[in-house]
Formats: sequence, structure tokens, C-alpha cells
Amino acid sequence: MPSLLTVLLAALAIADADVDPEPLAAAATEATEHGRVRAVEGFPIGVLLAEFHHLRAEVEAAVLRIVEDDPAATSTLAEMQSRLTSTFGTLAVATAEGWAAALDWPH
Repeated sequence: MPSLLTVLLAALAIADADVDPEPLAAAATEATEHGRVRAVEGFPIGVLLAEFHHLRAEVEAAVLRIVEDDPAATSTLAEMQSRLTSTFGTLAVATAEGWAAALDWPH
């Protein structure tokens, strides 16, 4: 999970994935591998998706703490929410696909 968090934060730091798609692509690759590893370890998909839910909650809480400490950053909050939704959506799909591929699912 630490390497996934590192590439996730790099992807979130890019304002426009169309301008530089590499960080999001690297994060998706890492998420796919994370899903594959979790499948091999026997984790059900629900647990894997719950991991992403909790990770997103932690990242969102960190963003809110930054905004609370710097009122001038409030204008970026809406942009970050959109970026969080998009990035976590992409990574959740990549993780689920890695999990399914490791189990050769669907049969």
C-alpha cells in the first residue's frame, strides 16, 4: 500500500491528466498490481474496495486539514474534490481489474 499511496499522491498533484498522463498511468499500474496481490493473498473484492474507501477518506481528511489551516486554499477545494473523485475512480477500477485477472475471472 505505501507504494500505491506514493503514486496516488503524484497523480493527484497533476492538475490535468490530459497534459501529463504519466502519473495517473503509473498509479493505475500500481493499483492493478495491488489488486492482483490482494487476490493472490485471498482478500475478497469487498475488502479491497473498502481499503480504497478508507484511503480516500484519509486523503480527503488531509486535504481538509490543509484548507482549514490556510483559508486562502479554500478556492482549490472544489478542484481537489473533482480530482479525488476522478483519480480514485480510475484506481478502484484498475485494482478490481487486477484482482479479477489474478483469479482468472470471469471464467
